[in-house]
Amino acid sequence: MQDRKYLLSIQEFLEEGSHGRLWNEAVSKVDAERCARAEQMTVDRVKASCLGAGLLLQLAVREAVEGSSNRGFAQFSASMLLERLPGVIPISYQYGENGKPYLREYPFYFNLSHSGDYVFCVLSAHEIGADIQKHGTYDKSRLAERFFAPQEITALGECGEEREALFYRLWARKEAYGKLTGQGVVSTVGKNVLPGAEYEEERKPVWEEYGEMEGYSLAICRYADSVTAV
Repeated sequence: MQDRKYLLSIQEFLEEGSHGRLWNEAVSKVDAERCARAEQMTVDRVKASCLGAGLLLQLAVREAVEGSSNRGFAQFSASMLLERLPGVIPISYQYGENGKPYLREYPFYFNLSHSGDYVFCVLSAHEIGADIQKHGTYDKSRLAERFFAPQEITALGECGEEREALFYRLWARKEAYGKLTGQGVVSTVGKNVLPGAEYEEERKPVWEEYGEMEGYSLAICRYADSVTAV
């Protein structure tokens, strides 16, 4: 099975408000665990992202089970996505050693990420990690000093006007790798994830990136041996 990649804009949810028709329909079309998690959220943006992630996962699993054609990178608004979902399918989770979630009933791996106005979902036959990062105005130098390898800091210092784009590219790569392993971004402290870097791990990571979205960076991380096996 080829990886399935889905992107959702939550803007319609935010424009409508948390008591609108789209919100109520979304609640009825996500799994029980995600629905309960969303109901605990007090910030509309976070709640919308949680529901949106559940909707994307519903669509991804449904299409994988049905063997629907893989359209590569599918993008949706909230209303478009809800129209594609006739109802809820049962999804429950089990959790790995580091808390990484897995599907209990289905032979697929998944990863979810949200930032800004978007939610990103990837479904695969192999372990996978995914991340989306909205570019912001916070102090990136302090984060780089804490998490980045010397080679990455040098590259940031040499890239001039492209500094911000490179920072978020590296940050998305680090997050995606941490989600692949289940150990989180802290496991990438001092790890050089620049393209072309050498890795000592037995299972080497490889990345797929999307740089077309203005103001956002997206990355998917897999193990190289799973790519070879496809």
